[in-house]
Order: sequence, then C-alpha cells, then structure tokens
Amino acid sequence: MLNTVTPLVWIVAAAVVLGCGAPSRAQDRGEVMSRFSSIWPHDCTATGDGAAEDQDWVSYRCEGEGGIAVYLFLTDGVRLSLGFGDRTAPFMGYRADREQNWPIEWRGRIVNGRFVPHAAIARMKTHPEDEMVTWSSELVVFGLSGRPCVMGEVHGARANDEARRLADTGTC
Repeated sequence: MLNTVTPLVWIVAAAVVLGCGAPSRAQDRGEVMSRFSSIWPHDCTATGDGAAEDQDWVSYRCEGEGGIAVYLFLTDGVRLSLGFGDRTAPFMGYRADREQNWPIEWRGRIVNGRFVPHAAIARMKTHPEDEMVTWSSELVVFGLSGRPCVMGEVHGARANDEARRLADTGTC
C-alpha cells in the first residue's frame, strides 16, 4: 500500500506546486491584468487651491500604478478634470461629476517583474451636451501608451467587459 500511495502523493504535491507557480508564469508571459487605486480626494495629496484668488477650485495628486500619477482638478465644487502622467506634460482632462466610490482600474502587464499599465478605466457621471438630458454614469477608458488620451466611453449592462476590451485592444 505504501508503494501505491507514494506515487500518488508525489503527483498531488507536484500539481500543487505547479498550480501555485502558474499565476507568476502567466504574468511573466505578459497576460493583461487589473490593479486598482483610489482617486477619492481624501486618499490623495492636495497640490493647490484658489482660495487666495477667491476662486472655487482645488487640485490633488493621487498615487497611480506603474509610476503614473493621477491629477484631479475640481471646480465649482463638483466638476472634475482628470489627468494622467507627468505634471509638466500638457494636462489631459476629462470633465465629469464626482463619484463617491472612485477606484481607477489599471489595465496592464507584468514586464521584468514590474506592473506596466497601458490603460485606465474610471466610472464617472458625465454631463451630456443637451441640458435637457439627465447625467449618466459610464466608464471612461483612458489610453496611457504615449500621450494620455480618452479612448472612449462605455455604458450599459456589460460596461465592465466592454471597457476592459476597449482598454486592451483600442487605440487613441
């Protein structure tokens, strides 16, 4: 009985060890994965405000993923411009109303042991062009390869899947 159990134990042990190593090897092969970070102002660092000029604006710098910072510029208490990357680069903004639960989903790959994002997805309430239409909540997909850009906006029942597909296959 010992001889028949020993090979089975070795097979199970090998399967467990190989199974535990699979995620690392999958990441090393460059499979796309998600990471999340907050852009809620209380989780970020204040970088300025318009109080001295009697203006209603405030700005923040939030830690992102892969060394990419997220910049928030809030005006009129509720309007947001959102930018990614180096602060010395032209600020690429997107106007939207604030959402209280503000995670950014970063899409990227592990390259040489480091997460390298190629896109970011944020859920926001966007202001329609037509003032008679109500605000809508949608996912905004930002491309981060090269100069940051808005790749598109996605809404509907399958918005998460569609936003991830756009982030991973779309271009600016």
